[in-house]
Amino acid sequence: MSYNDFNILIEHLNSLSLFQTAVKKIYTYNRVLSLDHANKNTFYIHTGEPVHVVTYIDGEKETSNTCNPGDFVISGINGEMYVIPPHKLPNNYNLVDEKLITRQQPRKIARITKTLLRKLGLKQEIKFIASWGESMVLQSGDVLVKEDENKYYRIEGRIFKKTYTLNK
Repeated sequence: MSYNDFNILIEHLNSLSLFQTAVKKIYTYNRVLSLDHANKNTFYIHTGEPVHVVTYIDGEKETSNTCNPGDFVISGINGEMYVIPPHKLPNNYNLVDEKLITRQQPRKIARITKTLLRKLGLKQEIKFIASWGESMVLQSGDVLVKEDENKYYRIEGRIFKKTYTLNK
């Protein structure tokens, strides 16, 4: 898998303005006091030594990240765990009375289809570096989120359908 394929894909998506706007559906996450107690729709504020958190969806590794003191670990609707540093939290969540509530902040997204990848002569799996510096694999059916000009991350297609709404 080549990182160059990702650059070709991004250039194509940008040149044809294929990014759409989506907002996250409103979800509430309850605080747990230990990472061991994290389950669906919970969050934990890490206080100990740095730990490595691996995100799995349906048994497949999505990504991994290092969780440092003060970071939030959010367990999503399928129990998948994500590390969010405190400086990024206000972009995505409101902390209210020991609960996190998703913010309906617009996000730029692009759906990745087999047709799109074939048209560009790309493989069905494209490796890239996510905005937090870890490797991710983008596949047809996934959704690519444009966080900033050169910062992207992937959302598994079924998770996206459950957690986001496209702006019409």
